[in-house]
Amino acid sequence: MALTPEEIHNKTFTETKMKAGYSQGEVDDFLDEVELTVADMVKELNDLRSATRGEIPASITAKLDELTSENETLKSQIASVNTQLEAAQNQAESLRAAHAQALESA
Repeated sequence: MALTPEEIHNKTFTETKMKAGYSQGEVDDFLDEVELTVADMVKELNDLRSATRGEIPASITAKLDELTSENETLKSQIASVNTQLEAAQNQAESLRAAHAQALESA
C-alpha cells in the first residue's frame, strides 16, 4: 500500500492510560517532519516522471510562473520610476530656465 502525505498527516494514535508510552507531542512533531519529507519526495518523483516523458516538471513550471510574475512586477516598478525620473528632470529643467531668466533680469 502506498502511503500518502495526507495519510501521514491524518494518522492518529490511541492514547494510553498507563504511564508507559510515547510523548504525544514528540510523535506529532516527528510525523510532521515525515509528512514534509514524503511530500517533497512525491513532488520530486512526479517531476522525474514528467521529465522522463519529455514534459516540463510541475515544480519548474511553478517556478517559471513565479518568476514571470515577479518580472512583470519589476517591469511595472521600473516604468513607474522612469515616469517619476522624467517628471523630476522636467521640473529641474524648468527651474534651470527660471533661474537663468532671473539672472538675465537682474
